[in-house]
Amino acid sequence: MASKKLNNLNRNINRVHTRTPPQLETLGGAKLKDTMDSKPSLNKLLAALALGARSVNSLPINNSDDDDDMNDEDNEFAFLSSLPEFATLNSEAQSSLSTLLCEALTIIPSDDNDNKSDDDDATEYEFDDPELWERCADACDALYDRVNDYITAEQRRRGGIGEEEGDNVLSAINNASQRSRKNATGSYGQMINSLASMEKPQYIYQGFVTQPPQNSRMEPFTPVILYDGIKQAKLDSGEYTSNGHGLDSRYNNGGGEGENKDYTRRKYTPDMITPKFHYEHPYKDEIETLEYRSWQLEALAVQSKTVEQIKQDNNKDGDGVWIDNEDDLEQLCARITEGQENGDIFEIALDLEAHSHRTFAGFVCLVQLSIRRPSTNTTAEEQSTSSPPTVETGYDFLIDALSLRHAIPTHLGPILANPDILKVMHGADSDIPWLQRDFGCYIVNLFDSGRAARALKFPSAGLAYLLRKYAGIEADKVHQLSDWRRRPLPEDMRA
Repeated sequence: MASKKLNNLNRNINRVHTRTPPQLETLGGAKLKDTMDSKPSLNKLLAALALGARSVNSLPINNSDDDDDMNDEDNEFAFLSSLPEFATLNSEAQSSLSTLLCEALTIIPSDDNDNKSDDDDATEYEFDDPELWERCADACDALYDRVNDYITAEQRRRGGIGEEEGDNVLSAINNASQRSRKNATGSYGQMINSLASMEKPQYIYQGFVTQPPQNSRMEPFTPVILYDGIKQAKLDSGEYTSNGHGLDSRYNNGGGEGENKDYTRRKYTPDMITPKFHYEHPYKDEIETLEYRSWQLEALAVQSKTVEQIKQDNNKDGDGVWIDNEDDLEQLCARITEGQENGDIFEIALDLEAHSHRTFAGFVCLVQLSIRRPSTNTTAEEQSTSSPPTVETGYDFLIDALSLRHAIPTHLGPILANPDILKVMHGADSDIPWLQRDFGCYIVNLFDSGRAARALKFPSAGLAYLLRKYAGIEADKVHQLSDWRRRPLPEDMRA
């Protein structure tokens, strides 16, 4: 692609040298005299050359396909680094990391640090300075030696630890270190290895045709709310349209307007390609004026279960009900709506799985939805004789967001926007924009357990910690980087 642009650019520059520009051929509708010099002026020629140079410099670069020393990951990083936005963010990240490393090096004792003065310890290194990484390697070796010395001293102090047991401890430390290194370097490779060989979903499923992804960098994201005619009419009439790209109000906390605005704190560069206008959140008023329902604030209304009861429920329901047709989706949503009206269903739990490898914006592949189970106990006999759950009897559901991309907005959208139904999610920072981007669905009345854990200052805000603390379940993250486009979805990914 880059070579094609360069060829077109060269042809355009050659035309400037060999032809008189069309606007110079006529003047007031009459032909210029034949004695007129057909070559462009020096100023125009220099301007064309300057334009060509700027165009070439702005083209994204990539490494040669013949470079055997560069793998796909290196090539992709080199390409992204040629984009101004990525280069700026990458530079900021490198600067922050190098600062943290320099601060850590002043704390970690090592032979190299012992020979330096206080002024030398305060030295700031650039991210690509080899001396920085040499000192980091020395610091890691020093820490390892300290652990080794501690174990040896403990052996001598206690006297009951044999040399063989001490060696086992050191071996365990080495194994843990190797596992950490492998996990740190293997996540990208794990994702690559799990990619399915399949046709692009954009060519298979109806929803990608009727609602194609909005991938333009020049045009603003345009919401489409298929389930709410009033909101959609306001969008079409321009009631939610605002001038500017909207990033100032989101990222700039420096205060002030116009010339007094603190542009040093914004997270984008001045030359970033941005739209001239944007759409405000269609449900902004509903969210800002939301009054939490009384039952949300009543702790007594929540009937907790023991770990054993939770395990029984999981064994009974299996892997959840797979929904890949519109009739089942409509039936499920009708069950939730009727349950809310009858006072049986007050909340639903949601989680999304998306695919974003080598796509501009990515897309949602799976919607996981759960309804609160009744608090009745299930005996072992009832568990063994019960039939597999269905849309009418189940409590966990796996909604195929690829085959139902066109139907999810109509059926699930009203439930997500209903303030009388609480939506429970964990770490919804990505899920919320995904729902808006792919389905035009907006959530009103959300409880994010991740943010709640941070507000309560728990030791960890991760889902695995909360599941272990409150449900006695060890979370399995083996498929966190799996390819969720796979169809049929493997059994171990449905569990």
